[in-house]
Amino acid sequence: MRKQVGGHRPKISIDELVGHERIRLVSQAEAVRDAVVAALRERPTGAALMPYLRAHPAIVAFRTADDPTRVVPAVALSAAGTTPLADVGKAYVSALEADPNRRPKYRANVRSMVAVLSAWPIVTTHAGLPVATPLGTVPVGCVTDDLLEGFLLSRATLSVSQRNKDLDFLRRLGRWAKRKLYRPEAWLVPGDDGPTRKKETKRRRRLHPGEGDALLAVAGPLLRACIIAGVELGARLGELLRIIWADVDLPHAKVWVTDLKDPTRRRSLPLSTRMLAVLEMRRTAPDGEAHPLDAAVFGNEIGERVESVYTAWVNAVLKAHGFPVLRDKKTHALLPESQAAYAAIDLVFSDLRHEATSGWLDTAVPMHTVRDWLGHQSFAMLATYGHTTPQESERAMRDFEKAQKAAARKAKRSGPKVAPAARAGGPRVAPAPEGAGAPAGPAHRGSAGKVAQSGPKAAHKAGRRGTQKAAKSLVH
Repeated sequence: MRKQVGGHRPKISIDELVGHERIRLVSQAEAVRDAVVAALRERPTGAALMPYLRAHPAIVAFRTADDPTRVVPAVALSAAGTTPLADVGKAYVSALEADPNRRPKYRANVRSMVAVLSAWPIVTTHAGLPVATPLGTVPVGCVTDDLLEGFLLSRATLSVSQRNKDLDFLRRLGRWAKRKLYRPEAWLVPGDDGPTRKKETKRRRRLHPGEGDALLAVAGPLLRACIIAGVELGARLGELLRIIWADVDLPHAKVWVTDLKDPTRRRSLPLSTRMLAVLEMRRTAPDGEAHPLDAAVFGNEIGERVESVYTAWVNAVLKAHGFPVLRDKKTHALLPESQAAYAAIDLVFSDLRHEATSGWLDTAVPMHTVRDWLGHQSFAMLATYGHTTPQESERAMRDFEKAQKAAARKAKRSGPKVAPAARAGGPRVAPAPEGAGAPAGPAHRGSAGKVAQSGPKAAHKAGRRGTQKAAKSLVH
């Protein structure tokens, strides 16, 4: 480590102070570093640096500890294993909140996962705990792979990608709990006979013919504008809901979109005629005045930001496909009949991004332009969003056949091509005599593009032309 001491930054070796074999974890190295910094602050003026550090009580305590794998400062670790899992999750969230490099969406996802994990009721008796005990109340030292595998099984109805995200989150939380010495070992270690990541099937869903019009017919004003923007701009729903009027340039027909996964990146998207008309309609507030620049473009009537349109989207999808929307009167959750119908339709808002990408590629928009519009860094992601529907495949084959027939008709009308005549004043090539490679038959084409005749009459004419040419040359 390096620390500013006496106007310079000497290199202090932790291995030399406490011994390499006593540093097994990152948390141990961090604890030694903190002890060294505290000792440097207490160092008297003029004291030799390394001898002082070696003799400092905190450093000696590290070096003479009985258990090298548990070398930590004097803290109450005896109760670490009894800490409830919910409290460990809250500490993990607090650590992420303190890290400025973590993206807001990632922190929000972790908070949601910690809440779901803490509230999940265990389904079997474990360590004397009754069934239906919330997992968050279980001591972190008593959490086993069996409990966590039961949690993963309870979420088996979700998508494969969500199940993989849950598994990744549990492993990260286990590694963090081990590093912070809440428990001696991590859980769900990769390579064991536990759960593994499943192969994700990439979505290839696009709008069917007439499906988009049916959605617009049953959607409300806000959702209708979001659907049009999803197809015209190809932006994510979270990106659309974060657009404010300061990001819109109506005179130049463009809008700036902040990337949902990386807020430091912004991309400029051109506005189509249809999208421009939608934005001009939403520009005016109910009082007849234009919305302020900090108002949300895809917000409520007065420009306030809307966090989600998920409920409105589900209702619109069910109505557009002729299914009733059945919800619980108290919780407003979909009843099993409507849940099954929505799952069978299998249409989510992100599919509009696939529809936009495929439409751009079908109309010969350059690939690098589509990549920039989507906000991707490479062309590989275009394979994820660009798909061909059966109807487009059939139409492409019909267009190909029409092009072939048109080319055949054009070739038939033009007929055989004849070489152009020699330029005036250019060199003339005499017809080849018979037997000198001239093609057999009543006529053949000369090098000048004219049809040369054969036979006694043609030879007589050729002789006269040769005599006349010789007479002229003699005269001149």
